[in-house]
Amino acid sequence: MTEPELSYSVISRAHADAAVNALSTRRLALGASTGSSPSGSAPRRRSRPIGGPPFGPERKLVTILFADIKGSMAMSRSVALEEWWLVMADLFDDMCGGVSLFGGRVAGFTGDGVMAVFEDHEQPDEHADRACEAALCVRDAMHRRADELRRERRLELAVRIGINSGEVLAGTIGRDYGRRYTVSGYAVALAKRIEALTEPGRVWVSEYTADLVAHEKQLRDLGTFEVRGAPSNVRVFELLGQI
Repeated sequence: MTEPELSYSVISRAHADAAVNALSTRRLALGASTGSSPSGSAPRRRSRPIGGPPFGPERKLVTILFADIKGSMAMSRSVALEEWWLVMADLFDDMCGGVSLFGGRVAGFTGDGVMAVFEDHEQPDEHADRACEAALCVRDAMHRRADELRRERRLELAVRIGINSGEVLAGTIGRDYGRRYTVSGYAVALAKRIEALTEPGRVWVSEYTADLVAHEKQLRDLGTFEVRGAPSNVRVFELLGQI
């Protein structure tokens, strides 16, 4: 991968003043359209129908996948910033590629990892199976990448992946400063907690996901774990592969 070039430009004070004036004019226009006052008084909110913000949300049954790089903070200190950028770019390509290959959607980046969401396409509850397929794909790609980095850069890398299935609110958030799709709810938080428990190089899934894929995936019961925020201990399984 070719390192991206960074370009910089210097603008004059006159151009800077003009840009500030244009921004002020734009802010005044936005204030008028939303009922806010240029003097700084509290804006008058426009009323909207009850039921949540625009562009959603709606309840959905989905499977959420979190994947991150174990020990990335220590590794990032051992190489130049530019070199670390290239390493992470390759890793994100591998993770996002695996998610996309099985119909998932990357809903966010977590600094050294991704959050992905899998929804039903044709068959009920297929989201769990596709999430597990994506996780196995990402796991295997990361193993190959780890061998390459160990050989070429002397970096020790491992990915950990946590998966959970459940009901969420899904929709688009953000208004004036950009919109993005995301999901929210207990099922999302539990997926993140399971990822934090997962041993490096492995894929762990909740009992809820395991129930949906047990007929076609090889699983190993790891027992129950105390999970912060959960009402009771959570049973977790390791995803090993296809039956």
